[in-house]
Amino acid sequence: MILLFLAQHLMAALHQGALALALLQGPTPPKTCGNLYDFTSLETLVTRIRDVIFYLGAIAFVVSVAVAGVMRMTSASNERRIAMSNMALTAAVIGLVIMLLAIGLQNFLINAVGCPS
Repeated sequence: MILLFLAQHLMAALHQGALALALLQGPTPPKTCGNLYDFTSLETLVTRIRDVIFYLGAIAFVVSVAVAGVMRMTSASNERRIAMSNMALTAAVIGLVIMLLAIGLQNFLINAVGCPS
């Protein structure tokens, strides 16, 4: 229940751009309103697919951090389990960074190609 609450607030903050980095833009709302299946341009299709993948990645990041935290709390000072929790947390952060870089690259390429708005 707490994870669902955290995931909802994380997605809301990411959607508003509160956590967007200076070089990377957060998820962008589609340019057309109303019909969800109105793919009039390649840009709207790619942006909607990217947003779905971004939200799934954000949920996976929150779940991974929570799992790493539980692994750390239940390690009972076992060095091997502590190392496993550190690796899980590192993998989650690396996955988030790769996801943000991919979104930044997609935004850069769309702007560089000059897709019409």
